[in-house]
Amino acid sequence: MVRTLCVGAGLGLLVWFIGAVQAADKPDLMAGVFDPPAGVHLRPDQQEQLRKLKQRYEPPLRSAIRKYESAAEERERIPLAREITKLKAEIKQEMERILAAPDPELIKRMKEAEQKAREQAKKQQQKAQAAKKNRKKH
Repeated sequence: MVRTLCVGAGLGLLVWFIGAVQAADKPDLMAGVFDPPAGVHLRPDQQEQLRKLKQRYEPPLRSAIRKYESAAEERERIPLAREITKLKAEIKQEMERILAAPDPELIKRMKEAEQKAREQAKKQQQKAQAAKKNRKKH
């Protein structure tokens, strides 16, 4: 019984290992598609947008990859490869748009600072005009 158990476990391990080796031979076409560039730190709003992007594009991309991998002939693979390339380009373009978008909180602070600077400039101008009028009176 112990010998049978060991052989069964050994066979299961061998099957797992063979499957892992076969999987390692194929390039992972999904690898890094939805990953931001190295060194980029995402804001919470960008993380949410990337999550939505992944939800939108992952199913059609996975489907196209499955079709590509299961295609027997090269004639079938060429249009599928074009479709995969097109989807990856769209994903990259959308990701660049998301990463290029300025921080909404920063924009809000900048507008507030501009408004405050305008108000201060206006007050200084009014003070200067008032001081000019006072000088003319004396």
